[in-house]
Amino acid sequence: MILTYKITMSIRFIKNFINRQYVFILFSFIVLIGLELFSQIPYVNLLLTLENIAYIYWLLIILFFRPKICISFLLAVILLMFALILITVGFDYVAEKLGNIIYFLLVVGFIQSFLLYLKSVKHSND
Repeated sequence: MILTYKITMSIRFIKNFINRQYVFILFSFIVLIGLELFSQIPYVNLLLTLENIAYIYWLLIILFFRPKICISFLLAVILLMFALILITVGFDYVAEKLGNIIYFLLVVGFIQSFLLYLKSVKHSND
């Protein structure tokens, strides 16, 4: 009886501790550690570059947390400003890699917008 009470209280404590704000941090930690472990496998490390990890990570965030559409566009604009600073400082290679991520964010934002538009057209026709 006492053991089941302690287990129940432990489960309640864990549920209270892991609320919405900690789920994102835990999710990020698990995904990044998982991708890092997969990048150690021979020939997989050629596919899991920093850019590809960023792409996978952002797609997983979109699938699991469903952020607002404007987040992708806002993040792209912020990274664009950072890329402009990198170009003026002379880090052209890093700015080019950042430009690839910016392009990806804009494409993902467009796809999110288009899917929302299709959903709204479907609901208006029903």
